Amino acid sequence: MTTSGNKAGWSGEMYYEGGGSPTVTNRTFSGNTADYGGGMYSRV
Repeated sequence: MTTSGNKAGWSGEMYYEGGGSPTVTNRTFSGNTADYGGGMYSRV
């Protein structure tokens, strides 16, 4: 899956907060912008 052109203050595409270990497979992040984490932001 490809997603592109997303814009946000926190994570242009994917935001993760909490314990554990997220796994992302078969994914393309392209052209996403954000103040923190243009493609993916992880906060633990």
